[in-house]
Amino acid sequence: MNNYTQKETTCFDSEIYDQDIQEYEIDNWDQREFKIMKTNIQILFKQNHKIIYSQDGDLLRVEQISDMSINEQIVKNIEQIKNLKREDIQGDNMKKNSKWIASWDGEILIDVGGYFNEGQKHGLWIELITNYWSRVKVYELGEYLNDRRIGFWEYIYKNNCIGGGSYNNLGQKNGKWIELSDRFLDGSQITYNGQYNMQGQKVNIWDIKYIRNDQQQLLGGRLYDQKEGLKIGNWVELSNSFNMYSQIIYNGEYNLKGNKIGIWNIMLRNKDQFEQIGGGSYDDQQGLKIGKWIDQMIPLTCILKSLLMVNIIRMVKSLVDGILCLKRIINFNNGGGLYEKEGGQKVGQWIEPSDNFKENQQVTYNGEYNMNGKKIARWNIMYNDRIMNTQMQFKEK
Repeated sequence: MNNYTQKETTCFDSEIYDQDIQEYEIDNWDQREFKIMKTNIQILFKQNHKIIYSQDGDLLRVEQISDMSINEQIVKNIEQIKNLKREDIQGDNMKKNSKWIASWDGEILIDVGGYFNEGQKHGLWIELITNYWSRVKVYELGEYLNDRRIGFWEYIYKNNCIGGGSYNNLGQKNGKWIELSDRFLDGSQITYNGQYNMQGQKVNIWDIKYIRNDQQQLLGGRLYDQKEGLKIGNWVELSNSFNMYSQIIYNGEYNLKGNKIGIWNIMLRNKDQFEQIGGGSYDDQQGLKIGKWIDQMIPLTCILKSLLMVNIIRMVKSLVDGILCLKRIINFNNGGGLYEKEGGQKVGQWIEPSDNFKENQQVTYNGEYNMNGKKIARWNIMYNDRIMNTQMQFKEK
């Protein structure tokens, strides 16, 4: 899980706020949907080395930080905001020498942390992986020198080494590595296996492996070029939401510039086999979608077989025509609407699925967009193709 993305910055009166409030998108586990969802939070960076987390006006967390990189210390998911506490224990020389420790849900994480010397990390450290939480209790073990990782570092999971590799004296990855996916989970363990050159770039063959119930399977990957670390040739890639209940892969080709070209297929695992559920073509130069496409629209759950968007795309423009369909064992439910040709905005009549659309709870919103892409007039809320008593009314602007 790449875990957070800075969205935008809003400036306030400097007499009230020491720094700008920034909005971040972080991960949140949805137990009902059994998948990772994105949620937005607001972060205020204070000049007294405090980070204040809030969401829609509600205070989530206030944390005193050390002099390390601010981005390094931003918590990366909702569970970390609630449960992770980090403490910098000062030595006799205050900031010159100190020890960093961590606790989770009120319990100290034994052996996690390390020592600072003159404000820089030194010696043996045990660190939490970036997206650490209750379903991903993985640690990184290795050595620092002047704040740079050096030598061999390993990933520790359930007291076993499950990956890792070496850093050179510049703190760059070098040689053979086994890396963990950002979406690594207890029940869905994805690793990337390959080699880095002396400049810290991926080269040669990289394999994507999936481990479940102690069984390892080669799912995808392939070749990086020798100079710039670009993907080239035939590749099999995993969807960002790949997990035990939603196993979707993409299969196609990259050109020598690292751009997707030609036909790419979207495949869904059905028992032991992958079946094609979509795909389309890219142009031969810039990696732009062209022609008719069937795109995966949202991550799948164990209940929902697939939810697809059929697109007609003209180069870099958005949809010209789209049909939203739910592929089920017996029947199809139609939806979708029209995009205007220039700005790629939704226009005219649309049928849209709710965020929690599922097979036994098919809630859709039916209504109209104006030429500026704004919802107007009455929108009906449909439940299993029947109009509910509730409607939404929009004013045209």
